[in-house]
Amino acid sequence: MQTLEWAMCPEFVRAVLPIACGAYHHAWQIAVSEAQRQALYMDTNWAGGRFEQSSPPSAGLALARMIAMISYRSHQTYNDKFGRSEREGGLMVAGGSEAVVPSVARSGPGYGYFKTKQYLEYQGKK
Repeated sequence: MQTLEWAMCPEFVRAVLPIACGAYHHAWQIAVSEAQRQALYMDTNWAGGRFEQSSPPSAGLALARMIAMISYRSHQTYNDKFGRSEREGGLMVAGGSEAVVPSVARSGPGYGYFKTKQYLEYQGKK
């Protein structure tokens, strides 16, 4: 859908070739896209889209990618792949560093460092 939108901005795009897309966004797609945009806007490094190359909005981009990864898989797929399995080894993520978007809660009822969380953090940091 963004391809069709960009086609209306000749100052940014010379040509587009949409191969497979719907005629319009459904309400769910609009909601997911808006949540991703808000993740970027809330990053203090966003600076209205005019951020410094030396300090990009990494946390906002990571959260937007996490949201995207959730929308790419079904409830059943997540359940089959991860279930409620917890990651061994504490709160560190792949690569040995803290999460880009850390959780506020570190312990408590129902809290666990689930493999699903590890997967989303990994995808967010890409």
